[in-house]
Order: sequence, then C-alpha cells, then structure tokens
Amino acid sequence: MLALLILIAPPATLISVWFNTLLPGLALVALYAGLSLKLSRRMHRALLVPFTVLTFMAYTTYPLLLLAVAVACNQRRSLSDLIGLLALFTASFVLAVLCVYTLNLSAHGVFGVPVAEWRNATPATDMASLVANLPLVAQSFSDFMFRSSFDFTPTVYFHLGFLVLGTLVLARHAPCEALYLHAGLVTGLTLIVVQNLKMGLIVPPRAFLFAWVLYAVLIARAAQILTAHSGFAGRMARNAVLLIIGSYMLQTAKQYYSYRDWQAYTRDLGETVQTIDAPMAISGDIRTLPTARKAFIQDNRALSFRLRQLTGKLIPLCDSGQSQCCLESPKGSAAGTDCPTILRAVTQNGTTRIIFD
Repeated sequence: MLALLILIAPPATLISVWFNTLLPGLALVALYAGLSLKLSRRMHRALLVPFTVLTFMAYTTYPLLLLAVAVACNQRRSLSDLIGLLALFTASFVLAVLCVYTLNLSAHGVFGVPVAEWRNATPATDMASLVANLPLVAQSFSDFMFRSSFDFTPTVYFHLGFLVLGTLVLARHAPCEALYLHAGLVTGLTLIVVQNLKMGLIVPPRAFLFAWVLYAVLIARAAQILTAHSGFAGRMARNAVLLIIGSYMLQTAKQYYSYRDWQAYTRDLGETVQTIDAPMAISGDIRTLPTARKAFIQDNRALSFRLRQLTGKLIPLCDSGQSQCCLESPKGSAAGTDCPTILRAVTQNGTTRIIFD
C-alpha cells in the first residue's frame, strides 16, 4: 500500500512531464533508500551529506526526500538522535546551497540563483517586505492541497482529517515514530515557508513531493497499527487507503490523457514541417491553441522545443530576435522572397489554429 501511495503522488504526476534531467536526482534518492537496508546506521547517516549536495543540484526539494527516508527507516529512535539527524541535515542543506551558489559564481559570475522574471518575485529586504510576503505562504499551501486533491474541496478535508487521525493513532501506539515523521514534515515545510518569505514567490505544488511521501508513510503505518490492534478499525483504515489509491490512479490516468491531443497535433505538424526545406519561424501565441490549453502549455517556446524533438529542426520564435519574420510582406512578393516560412497561430471564430504563411 505504501508503494502504491507514493506511486500516485500528485506532485510526482505534475513533475513527471518535465524533461528527464530530474531522473538522476530520483535515482540518487532511490540509491540512498536502498543503502539504508545494507549499511550501518552511522554510515548511512554520513552519506546524507554528499547525497544532499548532489540531489539539491537536481531539484531543490529532493534532499527532503532523503530526510523522509532517514526519519522513516530509523529503528533506534530518541529525542537526542532526532536532534542530531535534523542538525546534520540542516548543515548538509546549507552546504548544498553554498556549493550551488559557488558553481554559479564561477560559471556565471552570480553568487546565488537568479529568479526567472515570469515568477514575479518580490524578495524581502526588511521586516515590512517580509510581512508583505505572508500571503504567498498561504497561497503555496492552498495550491498544494487543492492540486493534490485534484481541485475537489471535499478531498482536501478528507486528507486533513486522515492526517489528524493517523497522527493520533501513532501518538498513542508509536509516539516516537510520530515525532520523527512530523519533525521531517515540519522541517521541509519550514524551508518552503522561508523560500516564500525571503524570495517572495509562490512555491509550486510539485515541490511538495516530500510532504506527500511523509503523509503516505504516516497513514500507511497508522493502518498497519490499527490492523494489529483492532480488526474493524484496521479494515476501515486499510479501505480508506485503498480508496485513495484507486481514485488517484484514475485521476492520474485522466491527467496524462490531457496531453494526448497536443502530442498528436504536434506530431502531425512535425510531419508537415519535415516536407519543408526552406527556413522556418514561429509567430503568434501558441498557448491559445485548444490542444495547448488542454495540455497546460505555459510558453510559446514549447512548440519550438517539441518540433525540435520530433524533427531535429530548430525553429525559432519571431519575437525571440533570432529570426526576421517579414510578416508585413506578402509571401512571394519581391520584398518577402528572403523571408522564412512562418508557422503562425491565428484565431478565427474563437478557434486558434496553425497556418503557414
């Protein structure tokens, strides 16, 4: 059940459509988890430092998955051990940040990670600006809860209630384990809040994967404990977990299906592009295409990237400064003979389509 709960994690679904540069990071997380079964506790803890640095370079919240592994697999739990684990992780995380900042300084002359303009960040410089960023914390958490519930409000309250009940079960039967899991959860959420307030931006739901993993461990353990202590309560808890798994498998399949039309449309477009030997460029707002809206395309460069993936041809955007589109000249006229073929997004009668100029 735990494996299936993690498999259908909504944050993982959201991030899985990215380019596969994230896979090496998850491979490191999987390796660290596997080593917990083979290595001594001391050696496994020591490896937390290099693994944190490496996974941070893949994705900033991947180290929190390492922390989730560390708090879940530990069998000899105590308050002093937990404090030591959190201190080691915090130091490792700081080291990871410094390593990335130093790499950026050596390669790009910037000590830090510049935030993309489209994220509309409002970095805090004093207490007033820090307080002004507080709504971003609520927005980030709200986005995570609703996207993890597929925008169905009753499911949000279902998960919150299940989290509370699972916590109460562990607090009664395995209080130290409950403390470890919640310590890992609080540590990760604290880092999210710090980023909200300091950087002044909304943290996307996909960054909360660690929170779902710890939630999955908590409710799976609660169901396991209830099964051992109470037949009826155990069956109800197990059925609730299976309900989450079954419904989310259907939702995940539906989510992936939403990209099919975009894939089919761009494949057909790619076949046409292959028949054109002349230079080409892309014009218009590609995001207004029905298939693009359905697939949640966020940038016009998506079509350029997709066609390059399908055809091997790099087709620049007209507004990128990489091509002269000559849209003011009719195709075939004397003024436009040197202009490239244009793939233009045109809206007619409320429908957007690609045409060739």
